[in-house]
Amino acid sequence: MESLATIEGRNPVIEAIKNDREIDKIMIANSAKEGSIKKIIGMAKEKNIVIDYSAPNIAKQFHIGHLRSTVIGGALYNIYKYLGYNVTGINHLGDYGTQFGKLIEGYKRWGTEYNLDENPIEKLTEIYVRISNLCKEDETVLEACRDNFKKLEDGDPECVELWTKFKDLSLREFQKVYDILGTKFDSWNGESFYTDKMGEVIDLLEKSGKLVESQGARIIDLEDYGMAPCLIEKSNGSSTYATRDLAAILYRARTYDYDKALYVTSYEQVLHFRQIFEVAKLLGLDEKYIKGYLHKDEKCNKVTVQETETSGALPIETRYRPLGDNGSVTLLEVELITGRTHQIRAHLAGTGHPLIGDYKYGRRTLNDEYCRKYGLKSQLLHAYRLEIPEIEGRLSYLSGKEFTAPLPYLFQKILKEEHVEENKSYENLA
Repeated sequence: MESLATIEGRNPVIEAIKNDREIDKIMIANSAKEGSIKKIIGMAKEKNIVIDYSAPNIAKQFHIGHLRSTVIGGALYNIYKYLGYNVTGINHLGDYGTQFGKLIEGYKRWGTEYNLDENPIEKLTEIYVRISNLCKEDETVLEACRDNFKKLEDGDPECVELWTKFKDLSLREFQKVYDILGTKFDSWNGESFYTDKMGEVIDLLEKSGKLVESQGARIIDLEDYGMAPCLIEKSNGSSTYATRDLAAILYRARTYDYDKALYVTSYEQVLHFRQIFEVAKLLGLDEKYIKGYLHKDEKCNKVTVQETETSGALPIETRYRPLGDNGSVTLLEVELITGRTHQIRAHLAGTGHPLIGDYKYGRRTLNDEYCRKYGLKSQLLHAYRLEIPEIEGRLSYLSGKEFTAPLPYLFQKILKEEHVEENKSYENLA
């Protein structure tokens, strides 16, 4: 027998999807158009989730931290799959970095002493420890290790051959663990995958004016965010973890068009990820685009948003980025690519995330709650910046001008009392 979900109430299907209920068939007590139902169900099936988990380091032991990440990430993967999301599981291998310059140097010196066919990771670890100790004693050895990694990035045949050998041996051993756990991945793109993709990140950072030189290296100053600088490029021109992680964010956003990205990692990595997420925001990598076609009903002065073009419908495009949230509501910065009647209100409502205070397209119960709590009687929507393009004629004196307006007091009060101010990003709108 087919499972059947019977849902009643105002916008019942939207509410069901918002709460991530798995639905095979829907019977709505309140009459609704079949086309609208199909559209809403389709929205649920189009949600994309990217999960980054496991991520062991090549040529190093698979430790308890990696096991924890693997198990938790695998569980999240299965749960989201069960709920009907499009899920991509990524094993972001630690297969690049200065440590490989060390390992290459160590293998050049002592490789003939070790049989890597038996317990390869154990033997590679011994080599790494041995060369690391030598680096502490001799600065010239450390410099040679750094040069090896730079050669690897530049495609030196010998360095690439050794690195490939270390990676293949490690993956063979890791797979034994994954087979025991029943863990699978959709992508094995590790740090090395983004070698040829970091240039675009650096170009974007240069254009932003945020990339500055410090002691021969290049960094992003994050003092305003209460964090240490984010190292983008070392003094010898080699890349960093941060550069590769930023390239990964950019690639995944374009490839998977994800609605949510999850990173399953250890607490010790919190600062690193806070840094790269903040830099990603500076680059606008957290921006999202939604498109559709808007049809206006002149009789009731109300619009509907459709996925496909129909007679009389106008194309719309909206860009947005989240600035903060409390788990229930989110503060968005929205840019109109097209300017249509009720575009922001209708477009966001069509995604299942209507404006607070919007009785025409929003949720009455939620709006009533904010009215009782804060006396809110209007939409929580504020035009904080207006840019005038180049124009001719009587209004040409306005060409290129920009006008800004601070957030109203009630808007700021709600943000503060609803604890949507965690990252203080809304101050950009003040």
